[in-house]
Amino acid sequence: MSTELISIVPQLDDYLCPICFAIAYWPVRLQCQHVFCSRCLVKMSRKGERYCPLCRADTIILAGLENFDADQAAFLRKYFPKEVKEKVRANERERNQEIFGPSYKSVHCCIM
Repeated sequence: MSTELISIVPQLDDYLCPICFAIAYWPVRLQCQHVFCSRCLVKMSRKGERYCPLCRADTIILAGLENFDADQAAFLRKYFPKEVKEKVRANERERNQEIFGPSYKSVHCCIM
């Protein structure tokens, strides 16, 4: 019975980005059908990399907004809300470090 249940219940491991090994939130499905988080693809594109890291197809440069997998994003928000929230925070932290430098620390606001 447990084998049958595992095959039905969504498993987090099936939705991890193969580059950063975190949940592939804001999933981008390349023409080769491999899915990555958009942040990893943006970083690869900035480095001038063109090829899918899994199958080496020349697809990264061709990826755009039309490759965003909205259905999978909705699925991830529904079944993995904690992981999605954590990924969004990590993306924000990383982006702010790019803007403000590596010494940037996220500080929580407090109301006095």
